Amino acid sequence: MSVSEKIKGIINNRKKNLPLIDEKIKYLESLKNDVKELEEFIGRLKELPDIDPIMVDNLFSSLNGNDLTSEISKIVLDCEAVRKRLDRDRINLGISGQARVGKSTLLQNISGLSDDEVPTGKGLPVTAVRSKIYNSNSYNRAIIELRTFNDFKNDVLDGYHSILPESYKYAPSTIEEYQNFRYPKFEDIENEVDDNKKATVNDILPKLIEMQERFSTYKDLLKGGELEIKNLSELRPFVAYPTNKEKESGNFSRKDLAVKDIRIEVKFPQVDVQELGLIDLPGLGENDPNIDKIHVNGFKNEVDFVIMLKKPTETKGFWEKQDVQCLDMLSDAKGHFGKSGDFVAIGVNKADGDDKNIFDGLMNNIKNSVGKNHNVYVFNAIDGKSVRENLLNPILKDISEKLPGLDQELIDITYNSVKDTSKRILNRIMDVDNYLKSNFPTITSSAEERDRLTRKLIDNISNDLQIEIVEPLLKKARRNEDKDREAEDEGFLEEVEKIHNEIKDWIVNKFGMDDWEEDALKKMKRHQGYAEIANEKIQGIRVEISKRYIKLNPYFKLKISSLWDDIVNVLRRHLGELIPLNLEGRDALQHLKAKLEEASEECPKLSEAIENLLNLEIEYRSHLHPRVREALDCLFLTKTVGDEEVRQIEDITQNEEGVRLLLSKLQDLAKKSATDIKTALFKEAGITLLVLHSAAEQFEDTIIREKDIDYEYHRMTRSYLNEIWPDKFKGIDIHNSNISRINKKIKEIRDNIENKL
Repeated sequence: MSVSEKIKGIINNRKKNLPLIDEKIKYLESLKNDVKELEEFIGRLKELPDIDPIMVDNLFSSLNGNDLTSEISKIVLDCEAVRKRLDRDRINLGISGQARVGKSTLLQNISGLSDDEVPTGKGLPVTAVRSKIYNSNSYNRAIIELRTFNDFKNDVLDGYHSILPESYKYAPSTIEEYQNFRYPKFEDIENEVDDNKKATVNDILPKLIEMQERFSTYKDLLKGGELEIKNLSELRPFVAYPTNKEKESGNFSRKDLAVKDIRIEVKFPQVDVQELGLIDLPGLGENDPNIDKIHVNGFKNEVDFVIMLKKPTETKGFWEKQDVQCLDMLSDAKGHFGKSGDFVAIGVNKADGDDKNIFDGLMNNIKNSVGKNHNVYVFNAIDGKSVRENLLNPILKDISEKLPGLDQELIDITYNSVKDTSKRILNRIMDVDNYLKSNFPTITSSAEERDRLTRKLIDNISNDLQIEIVEPLLKKARRNEDKDREAEDEGFLEEVEKIHNEIKDWIVNKFGMDDWEEDALKKMKRHQGYAEIANEKIQGIRVEISKRYIKLNPYFKLKISSLWDDIVNVLRRHLGELIPLNLEGRDALQHLKAKLEEASEECPKLSEAIENLLNLEIEYRSHLHPRVREALDCLFLTKTVGDEEVRQIEDITQNEEGVRLLLSKLQDLAKKSATDIKTALFKEAGITLLVLHSAAEQFEDTIIREKDIDYEYHRMTRSYLNEIWPDKFKGIDIHNSNISRINKKIKEIRDNIENKL
C-alpha cells in the first residue's frame, strides 16, 4: 500500500471515531451542568431559617464544585482537541524553527508558491503571520481570517505588555485608548525593569511604537470575518513584515497585524499525497517566551507532525538555548500522548556552499542533545529533489506508519481520562450524599401532619368523584335504558333529531339533485332498464345517510370536554395551586400530568391515569354505526321474503312517468331507513353516558384503588407541599423541597456516571 493510500486510510479511520467522541463531549457537558446546578441548590440552603451556614460551607467543601467543573472543562477541551484532530480532512505538517533557517524557502519548494505568497529574505525576519497552506485541486486562493481589535489586544498587545514594567503591564482595551496611549522610551523606565529583562524590553518597545504609529494602515481591517484573495500576488502585505527599504521610505503598512490566520489553497507540484497541509509559524526564539507561546498555541490540535528547522551558519551552527525552548514548546503542543520524537523531527537545511566544519559541529551538537529521541533529516531547502527525497517523503512514510497507533493511544488516553474524572466526581458526589444525610435530614416534625392530610386528600377526591361525577353519569345512563322513563341525554336526542330533519329535507329535495329525473331517464335508457340506476341511487343514499350522522362527533367531543371540566373542578378543589385557576379541561389535565412527571419523586400511575383520560374518544362510526347498521338493510333493491328474493321496486317503465315512480319509491325507502335509524339511535341515547361513566369510573378506580397508589399521593404531596397546601408548612416545606431537590440531582449525577462507567 502506498503512502498516499495509507494516509487516506488514516483519515477515514479517524472519522469513524467521531460519533463516540461526540457522545463523550455531550456527556461531560451535561455532567458539568448538573454539578453547577447541584452547587446552586446547595447554596440556596443558606437562605433557609435555622440552617447553620458553617454546615452549608462544609457541604460546599465536600462538593468542591469549582474544582469539579474546572476539571470537567479541561477534559472537555481535551476531547474537543481530539475531535478536531479526528475531523481533519488532511494530514498537517508544521514547519517551525527560529527565523532565517529557510522555513519560507522550504514552504515555497513544497507548495509551489512564490515570494509574494511565502516571502523570504536575509538578515531580518520576514514571515509575520502563521499561514496554513493546503494541497488543493479545486482552488488557487487565500482566505484571510481578520482580527477584531479585541483579538489584536489578546493575541499581540497582551503578550508584549506582559513583559513591560507594572505601570505598563496592561494593554489598552479599546481603539480610542490605544490611539491615545503613550509608550515610554526605554531610558525612562529602565530603572523599573529587572536586569534579566532589560534587553527584551529594549527590543520590544520600538516594535510597540511602530505598531501604534502604523495603526491607521490596518485599523479598518480589525473587523473580524474573512477576506478572500484570488490573486495571490496581492498577499504579501498580509503575511510579511515590511522590508528595510519600505521602512526607510516611511511609507509602509502593517496589515499583517490585522491577520489572525491565513489559509492558502493551491495545487502542490510533485506531491503524491493529496490530503496534505503545511502550517507555517513565524520564527520562534526571536521574541520573549510569552509571545512565542501565543504563536505555538496555534499548532495545538492542528498538526500531526512538526519539522523543526536548523541551518549550519556561524551564528546558528549549534544547538542553543532558543532551540531548547522551541523544542519544549513544540513538545507541549503535542499533548499527553506519544513521545516528543513521534511529533517533532529535526530538519537540517544544508546548502551546497555551507561550511563543512560548522555543519559537522551542528550535527554532533544535535546528536548529543536531542538526536537520540528525534529523527534528523539533512536536506537542501532550495533543491526540490532534495526536499522531496531527503525530507518530505521519508517523513510522510514514517508518519503514515506511526499515526494509526498514535491516534489510538490518544483516544485511549482521552477516554481513560473521562473515566477517571467520572470516578473522582462520583466519589465526591457520594461524600456530599453522606454528609447531607448525616447533617441535613428531611425535617420530620411535620411528616405526620402531611401524611394525615394526604390520606384525607385521597378520601376527599374519591368521595367527590363518586358523588359528583361517577354516580350521576351511571344514574342517567340507566334511566336511558328504561324504556318507560324519559331519556336524560336530551342533547344527544336533539342532535339526532336535527340530523334526521336534514336527511328528510335532502330526501324530499330529490336527494339534492334538481335534474334527478332527467339524469335517471338517460341512465335507464342506456342500461335498458331501471335496476342499474336503482342500485346506484340506493347505494348513494346509504352512504349519504351514514355520512350525515358523523355530525354527531362534535357533540361527543363537547361531552368529553365537559367531563374533563368536571374532573378538573374536583381535583383543583383538593390540589390547591397545583392546577392554576386560568386553566380548564384538557389544558388543566395536561398541566397536572406535566407536574406529576416533573415531581422530585416519581408518580407514574397518577400520570398514566390522566393520560388515559385525555385519550378518551367517542365517535359515531366506532360506537353507534355498528348498532344502527340493521336500519340500513331496507335500502336494497331486493329483500328476502321466506326463501325468495323479492324486488322492492317493480313495474318501472323507461319514460318520464316511470322515472317519477322510481323517485317516489326510492324516497319512500330512504324515509323508512332514516326513520328506522333515528329510532335505533334514540334507543342508544345512553351510549354517550355509558362511555363517559366507564371512563370516569376507570379514572377514579386507578387514582384511588390502584395497587400502591397511596405511595404516589405521598410522593406528590412531598414534592408539591407548598402548591397543595399553601403556607401551611411555611419554612418546613421549603427546607424539605430544597433537600429533595438536592437528593434528586445527586441521583441524576450518580445515575449518569454509573451508566457511562
